[in-house]
Amino acid sequence: PSEAWDSFMTSLDNGISYLQTNFIKPVIAIFSSVGLGVEAKILKMRIAWNNFTGDVEESDALQKKLEEVEIQLTKNADTVTKALETISADVIDTFEAVHRRSG
Repeated sequence: PSEAWDSFMTSLDNGISYLQTNFIKPVIAIFSSVGLGVEAKILKMRIAWNNFTGDVEESDALQKKLEEVEIQLTKNADTVTKALETISADVIDTFEAVHRRSG
């Protein structure tokens, strides 16, 4: 009974981890990217305005903030891409395993 319980708990932990990594985190990353995309557009407009008015200090500060936003956008895209690759590979592996069993 102990081994069966341990196996069940390990499977449950693995399933929860899989869901978090391949479904929950990518969905959060997508919603985060929407907000960050808007923020990036606003920052670009503010940078352009500050360059136009000659406020170099604020423009430089905004440029640093824009770089941070773009880094986070890249991380979010990587999270979504990795999850899609994992899910795709798992679906293909499952399909092939079922196909082999059915003859």
